[in-house]
Amino acid sequence: MTLGALIGLLPVTLLFLWGTGVVLFESFKRRLIDPGAFMLVLGIVMVSTFCLGCGWWIYAQAMHPRPQLRRHPVLLLGWVIGVLWGIGWALIWDVQLRLSHLVFLLPGVITGAMYRVTWKRERQLRAQSMQSTA
Repeated sequence: MTLGALIGLLPVTLLFLWGTGVVLFESFKRRLIDPGAFMLVLGIVMVSTFCLGCGWWIYAQAMHPRPQLRRHPVLLLGWVIGVLWGIGWALIWDVQLRLSHLVFLLPGVITGAMYRVTWKRERQLRAQSMQSTA
């Protein structure tokens, strides 16, 4: 799980933080950003934060000894939006997907895999606890 998070989530998270910092700092420093562009940047930051946050939260639950995936619909929505968001960002750069563009798809793929493993572990632990109490 940790290797998956380091390969799938960390590079895009660092790229997101760096890009957000550069865009906002440079825009405010030079006063180049108008209210419409600011709202666009804010929307991009909100969607990206939601998707990456769901990914890291699923990773934290995957590493927990007794995972509890509360708010399943929210996490699944974050995963689906993350996959679609990654496809969108990959296609913005070029219609022909290159290997370097697939880095945008990694958070969605890794989050989905971690969610599946965590969900399976949670179900197994719940079944074991039901059997031990019966």
